[in-house]
Amino acid sequence: MEKILKDLKNLDIDLNWYFEDSKYQHLIDSQFSSILERLKFLLRKDGLDSIGFEIDASLKNIDNITGQASYLVNVLEYELGTSLKASLTPSERVSAINDIAYHLQDMMVTSEINAYLSAFGIQTDDVSIVPSKRVYVQDLLKQVNSNVISQIICDLKLDKQGTVCSKTLIEMIKGNDLYSVISDFDRAIKSIDSDPDQAIASSSSTLESICKCILELEGEQIPKKQNISNLLSTTSKVLNLSPEDYDNAEIKRVLGGIHNVIVGIGALRTGYSSAHGHGVKRYALSARHVRMLVNSMVTYGTFMLETYLEQVERAKNI
Repeated sequence: MEKILKDLKNLDIDLNWYFEDSKYQHLIDSQFSSILERLKFLLRKDGLDSIGFEIDASLKNIDNITGQASYLVNVLEYELGTSLKASLTPSERVSAINDIAYHLQDMMVTSEINAYLSAFGIQTDDVSIVPSKRVYVQDLLKQVNSNVISQIICDLKLDKQGTVCSKTLIEMIKGNDLYSVISDFDRAIKSIDSDPDQAIASSSSTLESICKCILELEGEQIPKKQNISNLLSTTSKVLNLSPEDYDNAEIKRVLGGIHNVIVGIGALRTGYSSAHGHGVKRYALSARHVRMLVNSMVTYGTFMLETYLEQVERAKNI
């Protein structure tokens, strides 16, 4: 593409001659068309047909040749500027595909998923119902060019999400194959401003998922009543984080306070979030309240996973 951009910038257009001399006009048009076709060929080769379609549509709305050339220069400079982002390592590719799959599962029905992915030149199945939309999307994206994966990530704005102290927890979740946690965790982070109710519900679900993952990895039985209070109590005993396990009054107070905060998030899920129906009156939490709740979830979720991993490493050295 660098060669195409160079040729495009060297396309010296004199508008006076262009409108006065038909031969000159034909020469410029031919050169521009040649550059455009080479660009679209490279885009097709890289699986970026959707960009080629956008270019064609935009050029039709630009009246003069200089405007078209300027637009194409901007497109090329943008694509070249983001080309490094399109290069994904194997682990980044797996993570990106999972992020897309979880997002589309939450936001679209199967027919909408098919229409959306088809816009990127991805061949989809002729189905309207699938057993798991997440698995369906993951299977469709397995053989797709990494450039296209990056384009979808950018289009869905999944590369711009995150919150305070979330990176450590994400790395721990992905690094230890706890992928059942990722969907709820991402949903909580991304919904703070746009859908606070959903953020609260997902915060509680994330903590529940973390507890279940730890219990399953430890071979412990998951309690029959799977609310956050019971799950937290059972997991805390496995991790030796129950307040009653300590004689030190300060540690008891800290652990007891943390447990109360977490149980409170679960209560908020029941009383205020979108996880349950609402009565005539309901209290709408502000984004700052929701952010505090989600960050509390992140902090304690990190603490529980760190505690679990520390115990695993300690057991290896015994």
